[in-house]
Amino acid sequence: MTLIILLIFVILSISLFNIKRNKLYNENLGHTSLYVETYLGGKNQLTHPNVIKFDKPWHGYKYWMGYTPYPNGDGEEENPSIAASNDMYKWETPKNLANPIADNEETGCNELKDSQLIYRDDLDRLEMWYLGRVSKNLGGDGETLLLFRKTSKDGINWSKYQVMREFKYVSPAIIWDGEKYCVWGIGFEGQGTKGVFDYFESKDGTNWSDPVHCKIGNDSKILDMWHGNVTYNEKLKCYELVYIPTSNQEVYYTTSKDKINFDKAKVIVKNDGTWTRLYRPTLLFENNQYYCIYGAIGENNENYISMSTGKDINNLTGISYKDISKMADTPMEKRKEKVSFMQRLSEFKKTFFRFELLVFIPILFVLAIILKKLNKGNVNSIVSIIAFLICESYMFLKIDFTSIESIVVGLTMGLIQAFIITSGTIYLLFIFNKKVIN
Repeated sequence: MTLIILLIFVILSISLFNIKRNKLYNENLGHTSLYVETYLGGKNQLTHPNVIKFDKPWHGYKYWMGYTPYPNGDGEEENPSIAASNDMYKWETPKNLANPIADNEETGCNELKDSQLIYRDDLDRLEMWYLGRVSKNLGGDGETLLLFRKTSKDGINWSKYQVMREFKYVSPAIIWDGEKYCVWGIGFEGQGTKGVFDYFESKDGTNWSDPVHCKIGNDSKILDMWHGNVTYNEKLKCYELVYIPTSNQEVYYTTSKDKINFDKAKVIVKNDGTWTRLYRPTLLFENNQYYCIYGAIGENNENYISMSTGKDINNLTGISYKDISKMADTPMEKRKEKVSFMQRLSEFKKTFFRFELLVFIPILFVLAIILKKLNKGNVNSIVSIIAFLICESYMFLKIDFTSIESIVVGLTMGLIQAFIITSGTIYLLFIFNKKVIN
């Protein structure tokens, strides 16, 4: 009988686990990260991805990515870096390239951030644009953001930095359209531009037009945006904007024909709780296939990047563990130290062994006396079954069944507590019977 009840509980637990997993699991979210080795050995955490493509490999690679390392949110290491790939999955540092290609010490900034990689086809060169905040120790005010640029003809050797302008925005999105630089910036409170998404342009990177407030839907001055990027879709002949708002952590998408007026935004990637937060996304479109790459932040502020792909922007599929074999190495979030089952059981014991369950010992003791007087079969077996049901039901309510392991732990903890309650009840019953006989 006990085995039958145990089997029923296992079936119910697995069913609950599958129902919950199917309900919460969003296929359009990346459930693992892309492996990219940074210049910080053993701390391969990065953020703010931006990918450009070539029809044919450029100096050995079809895809070049600009990013910044950001191990556990350490802004001092957020220095612009480069990775390259030929398939969007296996990323590596190009041979002979020494990352980072820019660092805060050379610029006198207390941090660099928000890098943007572009390609000038007329000059056949890469350009890395990025922000820096000038340190007070070096004569700055510690607040003003400057927009920097470095260039390279081969992706390996980079020029000295240039200061292009002050920038009162975050997450600069930059496109070279063949004649001029098209730049978008997301406003934020620290620079007095909160709530706006502005566009300006320049033919030489030195002389700039006045900013124009962009519209998303009908709004232009109360926009909820944090970080994002704009790319040009040659097939659709429109500008595509993807961004993360401040109010929630989902990737939004919208388009514009004129760079200024964007349609109402819609969600294309939802966070199902796999990541604590999502961060700055970027979009690449090639051969009728979308690649949406975005920051993915873990529970201890680990910073990774993940990806969702698909032919339909409204029906993307996130990368999963089955894609790990395509990567250069195992993603960092999968390298967490393994905790043994006994260690996890010990942790669960501290959390789920509840002394309030001991109140059932006197209750079951009284029930056992009543059953014995009524001659209702094997009292010890009945007490054991009731204790088991009580404790397993408690585990069923308390433990969040998110894995098969949690089901096993729940069953184990329930059995341990049921054994304790049963033993206590039978001991009291033994003492009671002994006194009655005497």
